[in-house]
Amino acid sequence: MVYSQVDLNHEQGNCFALSNNRLTINAAYKEKVTEIMAWKKIFRLMAAGIALLIIISDGDAWAQYKKPNIILIVADDLGYCDTDLYGCDRIPTPNIDTIAQKGVLFTAGYVTNPVCAPSRAALMTGRYQQRFGFEYNTGPLSRDYDQGLGLPPEEITVADVLKNSGYVTGMVGKWHLGTRPQFHPLKRGFDEYFGFTFGASLYINPNRKDVRSYFKNGRTKLPDWKGRNARNPIMRGTVAIKEESYLTDAFTREGLSFIERHHQEPFFLYLAYSAPHTPLQATLKYYARFEHIKDERQRIYAAMVSALDDGVG
Repeated sequence: MVYSQVDLNHEQGNCFALSNNRLTINAAYKEKVTEIMAWKKIFRLMAAGIALLIIISDGDAWAQYKKPNIILIVADDLGYCDTDLYGCDRIPTPNIDTIAQKGVLFTAGYVTNPVCAPSRAALMTGRYQQRFGFEYNTGPLSRDYDQGLGLPPEEITVADVLKNSGYVTGMVGKWHLGTRPQFHPLKRGFDEYFGFTFGASLYINPNRKDVRSYFKNGRTKLPDWKGRNARNPIMRGTVAIKEESYLTDAFTREGLSFIERHHQEPFFLYLAYSAPHTPLQATLKYYARFEHIKDERQRIYAAMVSALDDGVG
């Protein structure tokens, strides 16, 4: 649409005019606007200066402007209706619910990809994963490791940014952004790490008497199990360790340890639980809470979500 005339009246005359299809501003009006904007800038600077003086003179007010601690908790494959948050009551999750009640509950929030690794790549970088060739999962483990797949080293992570801003950075849990050494969390901005680097791991020795498991083909035990895959061990830093505890509990333990050790300084904790991703495994502590669920798979799954909620609390 082309206007032949623009005539916006002002008490001092027309503010605008159209000449040769170009919109121009009356010189006097332009000068007035410039003067007003200058005074607004002066007032903003004065207000900022007064606020700064108040903060500096008040120690408590100044303390409020310290860098906030950041804890990012991620659940893995948690369904929309697997908590109380959205009107479902099959699995009580009071601790997760409290976060929503005291914070913000998103009713139309989406990740950038429906599977593990790509969505984590976007979460860690703040960029669409398609922009750096990470549209698909990296698994199986043999392909991930043998082909050296992972988050491109040139991509900047949130941990990089926060570390450069004076934060202590720690990660606990599932990484899934590369199993080779060059992709390790300690190479991606994190000061501390505890967890596994691939997409899944057994939560606990499946042959223990206090463990309930459900694997493919209805198996509940793995008689030939000799421990976790050497290419995907539980690691503290870059050292493989033998973890005997139920992984969800172990991740909670390590997350709390990080907070306790760094609570007097700005910290960023990325706590990436693997629960309730398969394999379906739970200890009797959580399994016993759901006697009313008769389907074995659903009962173990409910127990896994309950363990996750305990950890969040």
